[in-house]
Parts: sequence; C-alpha cells; structure tokens
Amino acid sequence: MMTNRQPASRSLDSAYQLCSFIKASYTIKVAEAYDDTPEIEIEASIELQTFKDAKPVFELGVDLDQLKKYPLLLKLHVDDDKKPAPCEAARFHGDGEVPLIAISKKLAPGLHTIKMKYNMAIMARAGQAISQIRDGLSLRFVMSDLGDRNSQFLGQYLPSNLAFDRYRMKFDVAMTSNRRCYTLITNKGVAERDKVEKKNKKKSGKGKSKSDDGKIINRWKFDTLEYYKASFIWFHLFPSDTHLIHQKDIVIGDKKIWTTVYGSKEEFKPPGARISRLLALYMNRCVEYLNYFIRRYGDFPTNYLTVLMRA
Repeated sequence: MMTNRQPASRSLDSAYQLCSFIKASYTIKVAEAYDDTPEIEIEASIELQTFKDAKPVFELGVDLDQLKKYPLLLKLHVDDDKKPAPCEAARFHGDGEVPLIAISKKLAPGLHTIKMKYNMAIMARAGQAISQIRDGLSLRFVMSDLGDRNSQFLGQYLPSNLAFDRYRMKFDVAMTSNRRCYTLITNKGVAERDKVEKKNKKKSGKGKSKSDDGKIINRWKFDTLEYYKASFIWFHLFPSDTHLIHQKDIVIGDKKIWTTVYGSKEEFKPPGARISRLLALYMNRCVEYLNYFIRRYGDFPTNYLTVLMRA
C-alpha cells in the first residue's frame, strides 16, 4: 500500500497531480440482453491521497466525446460534496497511450474519497472487454502480451492508479443471466460464488409475468492480493458451459502454487478429449516455466497462478 509518497511522475501540466490510491471498492452489475448490448453498471469508491493543491489525475479509459453527449452516464462525487464534479481529459506529455481523466477541481493535500457511478458504454474500448459467446457474454479485464497490450488492462474500464501502484481492491460482482450459470476467473483461479439467486415470478396485469421471469443472479465477492499492482489484475467472466478448467497444486521445492489453466471450447475443435489433453499439457508447461523463472529471478511471490490457454 502506498500512502506516504507521491508516485513517480511523468511530465504533467502543473495544474494536475498524480495521487496515491489507498484502497478501492468496485461494484459491477452485469445483465445479459437479447439485443447484444449488455448492461454493465459500475460503482467505484476510492480512498486516495493527494500531495499538492491541484486537479487529481487517475487512469480511466472514458470516451470523452460520448461523455459530452451523455453527461449523466458518469456521476462523480468528491468527499461529502453532493454536487457532481465535472471531469476533463489529461495526458502525459508525449504519451497518448495511457487513458487519463482529471477531476475538474483542485483538491488540497490530504486524504480524500471519490465515488463514481457510470455505464461501461462510455469506455472508449468497451468493445474489447465485452464479447458475445454462445448466447451469453464474456467480460474480461486482464493483462496480456498478445496484440494490443493496453486494450484490456483494468484502468481502461475501472478507475485505477496507473500500472505501478499497489493497493487493496474489493470486488462485488452481480451477473443477471437468462437461466445460465456463470464462472468468474481471478488471479486466485475460479472465484467462489457468493450465492445464486433465482428471480421470483411477478405478475403484471391480467396474469402476465414480467420479462425478467426465470432469470438467475450469480454473485461473487472477493479481495485482491495487496501484492498485485493495478496492471496485474485478472478478471474474466463467462458462461460456465463455454470453457474447460483444470486446477491443481504445483509443488516447486517446498512451495505449493495453486494453478488454474482454462480455455474456451470454441477455440479448440473438436472439443472434449483433445482440449482436456491440451489442458494437462499446458499445466506441465507451467511447471517448466515456473522452474525456469524461479531459477532466473528468485522465489515466485504468490501461491496462485492463472493461465488462459489460447488456440
């Protein structure tokens, strides 16, 4: 946790300041939709420290053109101020790749709380985190060294404090689906489902039932490891029947590492036995790579490893 020093800063205009996140809570509400446009509502509460009298800057990939058209899609409040605070774009000098947003008011040095509520539709790269899969949806915030490395980092979709910072994060995730169960993969592997609720049938006029009859709400609550930096977060939500998952302890020396290897059935055809063999093969390769990295760089810092197998 970083609470007593200013983050190493790239060049920003003097009107802005980087700050240190102390802790963050994210509530993510996802609902399937028949028109291929899922509803994803996000609420975030951030405790942070500022260091000078300036506008605070943090990472969030907001499409500011969309926000200008639909300002009510994002509501941001600072401390106990009931009046929403406006936002504006900010950039590091010479670096347009990192999506930064600034609160359009100066905050004095000290501890502050920021609360945000918004629809993920205003994220510039929302389409790269959301995809349709077998009449369901996949939602993914992950780090990747394939393709556009920045496209699915946490900071593209949830407010975070750049890639270098460490702070405790809490997630509360609710997935409303049409009679389907969902699985959530995190840095610790398969997240334990907090509960599954079935919506009761409700009548609406002349005995007709409402359109949300028979829907299922999948719910998860989990904390991240404080060791992880913001760019390390792995979050992958998908229908349970679309992926195969293999989990076991890998023992290296006297240390056990709970390892999760999983892959999409759609990417590997024919499905069934072949993908099961590939999952086992990937697990063996994980052992080889872990041994190599431990010899080269020292002890593996956590007891968890998550690997997405790609075709």
